[in-house]
Amino acid sequence: MRHLSKTVIVVLALLLVGGNALAGSLAQDDSLLTIRGTLVQGTADASPLPEGLAVDLYVANRVTNQFIILNPDADNESELISRTAYSSAEGSFVFEGVPYSADYSYFFNVIYAGVPQGTQVANVEPGQDIDVTVTLYERTTDPTTISVTDVQTLINFNPVIVIPLPQGVEDALEVRLEVRLENAGDQIVTLDDVGANGWLVAVRVELPVNSFGIEVITQSNTRYEIEMVDETVSVVKDTWPLMPGETKRIRLLYFLPYDGSATLETNLGYPVQAAEVLVPNEGVIFDSAQFDTEGEFRYRAMESGLDFEPLEPDKAIDSADPTLLISYDLLETVPAGEPLLFSLQGEPMVQEPEIIVYVTGEVMQPNTLVTLPEGSRVADAVDAAGGPTANADLSRVNMAQVVQDGDLVYVPPLEGAGIQTPTPNARPLINLTTAGPEELTTLPGIGPTKAQAIIDYRAENGPFASVDDLDNVPGIGPAQIDMIRDLVTVE
Repeated sequence: MRHLSKTVIVVLALLLVGGNALAGSLAQDDSLLTIRGTLVQGTADASPLPEGLAVDLYVANRVTNQFIILNPDADNESELISRTAYSSAEGSFVFEGVPYSADYSYFFNVIYAGVPQGTQVANVEPGQDIDVTVTLYERTTDPTTISVTDVQTLINFNPVIVIPLPQGVEDALEVRLEVRLENAGDQIVTLDDVGANGWLVAVRVELPVNSFGIEVITQSNTRYEIEMVDETVSVVKDTWPLMPGETKRIRLLYFLPYDGSATLETNLGYPVQAAEVLVPNEGVIFDSAQFDTEGEFRYRAMESGLDFEPLEPDKAIDSADPTLLISYDLLETVPAGEPLLFSLQGEPMVQEPEIIVYVTGEVMQPNTLVTLPEGSRVADAVDAAGGPTANADLSRVNMAQVVQDGDLVYVPPLEGAGIQTPTPNARPLINLTTAGPEELTTLPGIGPTKAQAIIDYRAENGPFASVDDLDNVPGIGPAQIDMIRDLVTVE
């Protein structure tokens, strides 16, 4: 019996069964079936298939993800879980006495043209035998039938980097690259390059210079290899064959040093028919001769930064929203051997949090709610309300005080400037002797911490005799007292 390498067994387990398949499960009942099959030449104008091709059978339990032991007395793992039949001159083969269960899948593997090929059968009805056709294809290194139907590159400017940065690198982008390829011919296409697992390389992805932390998103890394070329260029090799009529998807993650600008050059070896690059909002300058540099908002990034969802139709777009992604589309097909090339410069715009402040007193637009960026000062609030009037006494206002969301900013009049006519929305004075935290935190510059300090001082020392007694409260000084003097009372 011909021995398959353990690499073949593992790859079959992970790619065909769809999990971490293990050997070691015996059939649980006496149900047996017969399998009759035929090998068929799938490449037009090719020579007929030779007699005596080895067909390996594997049986796996889809529920437990285990291969079924077919030869309990075998001396090695490959023979333990496989049986081999040889094709006749007409291409037929037979397996008799094969264990049956409704949970079993049956895998047929043939090494032909130097490439593992085969098929699978599942959901076999009780009492039925299996008739299966296995189509085999010739192999070629001619890439003309292969095309990259789509490439999607997502740029994350705020990655969580848990691996050490290369020497001299202070910051990096995280890039998610997804490639879809299609074989429109009737031959298996590979390169002449042979991987460490002994399989021919089908796809070679050359990443941008100085890429690091490369990860292939897949259930099995057995088929992938990462090779460094000239100490700066990383190449990801996929050794799983690109079968005729098949669409292959390769997904990669990698980091790229970023000091405010970067050039990304990715070579896939095959012609690229369509591609898009996804970049956060309008803060980043995208430049390329291959892509439409206008772009359009098309997606919204998820919390991870590496997933996204389409934008809702007709929904208003805030171009400064850091979660919005601009999509830049490829203008025309890029020929085989020519890399995808674009550059990035700058950082995404960050949407500053905003606060709302109430401004009254001697301002041009009194009794006004103004919206300000977080971290703004009293001076900003006064300006947003039209600026001070001629009667404003700014010497009694701490214009440098940072305001908080919900604060009240009051600009008092000059002494002797006359009595102000109360407005309908005039604010009642807050009594420091009885006010609770909800009232105290409406005063400018008084947040929850200072409000609690006022209450604690009052509980320990009794009612305030005057507003100036606030100077004894931790965290409150003369400037703060002057800001709120005309807004409070101690009655």
